[in-house]
Amino acid sequence: MKKLYFSVASMLMLALSFGQSAVSQQSLSNTEDVHLNSSYTTLTNVNQSTSPQPIGGHTCKSHELTEKHYEEQGVLIDFNQEYQSTAQQMRHQSNQNKTQGNTISVIFHVVHEGEALGTGTNLSNGDIMAVYNELVEDFTLNNVDQANARSAFGFSPADVGINFCLASQDPNGNALPEIGVTRFQTTKTFFDPDLPSDENAMKSSPFGSPIWDRNDYLNVWICDITNGAGFGVAGYAYRPGISYLPNSSIDGIVIDYNIGTNPNSNVLTHEVGHYLGLDHTWGGSGSCSSDDGFSDTPNTAGPSEQPATNDYTNSCSGSQETCPGTQTQYENYMDYASCTVMFTTEQASYMNTILSGIRGSLLLSPGCDIAGPPVSDFTSSPVSPVIIPIRLE
Repeated sequence: MKKLYFSVASMLMLALSFGQSAVSQQSLSNTEDVHLNSSYTTLTNVNQSTSPQPIGGHTCKSHELTEKHYEEQGVLIDFNQEYQSTAQQMRHQSNQNKTQGNTISVIFHVVHEGEALGTGTNLSNGDIMAVYNELVEDFTLNNVDQANARSAFGFSPADVGINFCLASQDPNGNALPEIGVTRFQTTKTFFDPDLPSDENAMKSSPFGSPIWDRNDYLNVWICDITNGAGFGVAGYAYRPGISYLPNSSIDGIVIDYNIGTNPNSNVLTHEVGHYLGLDHTWGGSGSCSSDDGFSDTPNTAGPSEQPATNDYTNSCSGSQETCPGTQTQYENYMDYASCTVMFTTEQASYMNTILSGIRGSLLLSPGCDIAGPPVSDFTSSPVSPVIIPIRLE
């Protein structure tokens, strides 16, 4: 499978930070999707408090989305304990789980409102490819802005080593007329991430584009989740664990057609981090004593970019502390700053652990293979008759 790159004109960049929002709408019964290792031994003493909520402006509900989902299954404590335990093990990995050929097939579901192609919610192919190319660069450390990471504080961007490709065929093996993209016209004008009935409505009929087999594809829905406001929720995803997966009917990523696709916003990169198991850099604690479990992401009390009514100022300024005496790593993709440029080595190790483990089926996907029957690349032209020996009795 080959990665596809496209050159596109940049869109007008809006100086907006982003948040994430959604709470699982379904009371799910398929426990096989949730807990795939019943022999796991649980740990204790993990901080279960919720993440800080900014006053006004942008909010974040990605952490709550995942927590509610697993709480409904009765496995939330085990999920969080497993995550913390595994994250702490990554300090000894040095991204050793990175493997060759680890390519994920991506399908973008554009859920639009009937506008002409390239206008409103019906994003142009060029705009979608700009988001995709940014994702590819970020996960292979080919982003030019990686140089902006402050090495003086010991911040060193890691090459995650995960590749992506655009789906060339649907789950039935049919070639896609628009590589990597499927489009669906909805009758809804807005998917409200604060309404349980809307959170996953874009992922199935009658209002959305049905999910493609999550074992073969990374599903990304692009739709209106801000009501065209230009601020608010930019995207959300459900996190897996080493032995946990979200329900198969909702497993994927949602990004807003507007603020979720702004050039250099890294919203999709952030959401793929969640899709591969990462929490925010502050975890869900909202304190300086417990965060995401990684030793190379400094403790932080919350997102570095928050409204002026909070104490978190000077994001991207060159110096910021949300925890006394500890420099905030606002460059990290799992923060909300407008200058994120990096994952750390331990974050990279964790994502590769998830990809080579519970999401391993993605690596065997035919989604980016050439659709249709195989075509031979050689012909046979005998220069002399073929002699078949006959045994004489």
